[in-house]
Amino acid sequence: MRWNHRNRTAAFLLVSAALVSGCVTTQPEPLRAPEENPSAVLDTTYGLIDAIAQQAPAWVKNGPVLVATFVDVDQLEHSSTFGRAITEQASTRLVQLGFPVVEVKLRASLFVKQDTGELLLSREIGQIAHEQSARAVLVGTYAVGKRAVHINAKLIDPTQGTILAAQDSVLALDSHVKSLLR
Repeated sequence: MRWNHRNRTAAFLLVSAALVSGCVTTQPEPLRAPEENPSAVLDTTYGLIDAIAQQAPAWVKNGPVLVATFVDVDQLEHSSTFGRAITEQASTRLVQLGFPVVEVKLRASLFVKQDTGELLLSREIGQIAHEQSARAVLVGTYAVGKRAVHINAKLIDPTQGTILAAQDSVLALDSHVKSLLR
């Protein structure tokens, strides 16, 4: 057999294909832990509140808004550093967006549980909102999953008990977020 240019090219392609196929693996890549991004909590909270603000009726900006501590969805009387941090960030973002937010930490009779935060229990929301002339109350929960934290926020009319705006978000459960959930 004579090795002309066409035969050499075909042989080269066959050998190259065989070598390359030996390098290909069929096993999936192992799951990697999410990369740590400390600003992800802030970015997620601000996105959540931006969505709430867009849904909120215009009249909510005319009166005070109370912000309750975000709590564990499975233990509504329990929060964490994570819950308290997103509460503070939510308050900040509402103020930045022009909502008049009442600082509930100044209220002596509010139910404050050590290491938990300001919890507005359903039976207290109407009374506190009435005393503060609040137009709305922001409440929120979080649920910790295997790879993510699911966050829910609702803006509630305290006199009617109706939801004025609501938004969900998901945050990757990286080592930074895990440290806040302790």
